[in-house]
Amino acid sequence: METIFDHNVTDEELTRFGGRESFEWCKEHNIDLFENPDDANYAIGLLYSGRGDKEKANYYWSKIKDKDVLGALVQDF
Repeated sequence: METIFDHNVTDEELTRFGGRESFEWCKEHNIDLFENPDDANYAIGLLYSGRGDKEKANYYWSKIKDKDVLGALVQDF
C-alpha cells in the first residue's frame, strides 16, 4: 500500500505527523498507522496539501472510501 514514505517525505514534513521517532516507535511495537488505506490516503493528501499541491492532495482525498474521515480536515486546518 502507498504511504507518505513513498513520496520522499522529509524529516521536517514528518513533524506534521508526529516526527520520525514516533513512526520508528510504532514500527518497533508492530503498530501499522497506515493499515487502513483511507488513513494512508488521508496522510498523503495532507502531505501534498502542506507542499501546496492542492490537485494531488484532492486526488488522494478522493480515493478515501469512508468520507467521514474527511471531516477531520477541518480540525487539521
